[in-house]
Amino acid sequence: MLLASTSPRRRALLEAALLPFLPVPPGPEPLREELPQGRIEEQVLHAAESKARGARCSGLRGLVLGADTVVVHEGGVLGKPADASEAESMLRRLFRGPHLVLTAVAFLPSPPSGRLAPPVRALAASRVLLRDPGKEVLEAYLKGDEWKDKAGAYAIQGEAGAWARLLAGRRDTVVGLPMDRVLRAWEAWNLGMPLPFA
Repeated sequence: MLLASTSPRRRALLEAALLPFLPVPPGPEPLREELPQGRIEEQVLHAAESKARGARCSGLRGLVLGADTVVVHEGGVLGKPADASEAESMLRRLFRGPHLVLTAVAFLPSPPSGRLAPPVRALAASRVLLRDPGKEVLEAYLKGDEWKDKAGAYAIQGEAGAWARLLAGRRDTVVGLPMDRVLRAWEAWNLGMPLPFA
């Protein structure tokens, strides 16, 4: 498998599942104005597909996996914060009530072939509640680096996991890769069968 992602968290999930993979540079993340209008779910699927399609595989053969994760709260998407101030603002919004984490995956072959045309995509959702850890703990968190490059400014597997409660769905979806979908796709690919999400 060719993982079109730079995320160490996604790599760790594949390693824990003992799946053979090589990380490759993903395609560019679509700009917000380039995403399809309408439902957030379709936007996340589109972003995962874009990363898989644009992956720089350098002649490597295999099943390319692209993924995208967003945090959805009160109908809006919380992306990656630009600075500590924005991270604090995001977290304080999330402390107000449960939120949804959506992770999309897209699979296609490298080099391109007729085997997966169009790419096969799947979406997973989990519901999470973050509690306010208090002023001192939050200030210490924001002085560190953990909030950087994280949708919603937190990682459930990190320090902020102590504040998080999974209400529904799977933890690995919140981490950034729904492994049930990945394992089913990998098994089908190796058996020469259609992937199970089309």
